[in-house]
Amino acid sequence: MTTKFNIAVTETATAILGKLRPKKNPWVTNELLDLCDKRRALKRSKNSPEGYDAYRTINKDIKKQMQSAKQNWIEEHCKEIENSLKYNNNTKMAYQTVKKLTKTKQPRASTIQSKTGECLTEEQKILDRWTEYCSELYNRIPNGDPAVLSCPQTTEDDEKLPSSVKKSRQQSGHSKRKSSWSRQHPSRAPTGWGRGHN
Repeated sequence: MTTKFNIAVTETATAILGKLRPKKNPWVTNELLDLCDKRRALKRSKNSPEGYDAYRTINKDIKKQMQSAKQNWIEEHCKEIENSLKYNNNTKMAYQTVKKLTKTKQPRASTIQSKTGECLTEEQKILDRWTEYCSELYNRIPNGDPAVLSCPQTTEDDEKLPSSVKKSRQQSGHSKRKSSWSRQHPSRAPTGWGRGHN
């Protein structure tokens, strides 16, 4: 009984309203979809010379009309952006329209693997798995050489250092004193200080 009712409703709706045709792009009109149906019918007879010519002409028409429909759709949205900025001073609407035009769809993954390799589909389990993964990622135990990782603070004695290191440290300390003195007394700073002048 219910199947007969469902069939009757769908047949009546199809006869009165027509079949809902899915559109991948918003600029595609019903006229273009009708042309695509004609092209699909002509595709079967493409092997004959007459069928091939008819298919080629309708295919060219479809491509031209698709390009012009897309161009008109983009221009319409550009005028909408311009009007919202120029006359209405509505920047929010303008930016929303730009975002809608330039945004690409990014599919959201609805499944994830657990630690054991099991496929998780429930939203709460997916959130729990992400929490577990991130906590493991940021709270991991370092697995390097313990002697290197726990290096004690060294106190350097100048007597144990090589003479070249001592000399470079003395020169860097001397130049720091010079620069601090010249900052404090800019008018009395010698002009020769800079490149290797002592």
